Amino acid sequence: MSSLYGVSPGQRLGEDFAFSGTPYSSIDNFDMNFLGLPVYRADTKQEFATDLLLFAGTSLSGGFYAGFRFVISELERD
Repeated sequence: MSSLYGVSPGQRLGEDFAFSGTPYSSIDNFDMNFLGLPVYRADTKQEFATDLLLFAGTSLSGGFYAGFRFVISELERD
């Protein structure tokens, strides 16, 4: 992809720059999360790795239901 909303890869932007009001999950104005389903978001790679290890440990020690409840607790609504 050469540019996204007129922003080229590696282009430096000011601190006040913001993308237009389209949803983060849109492809050509189609919202992929149009049902408003809960989503998982990790702010950093370390947070994702920690959540992954906690999920694996919970699933191994507590079984499928415990792993399922852990996943449900980590989901967020938009």
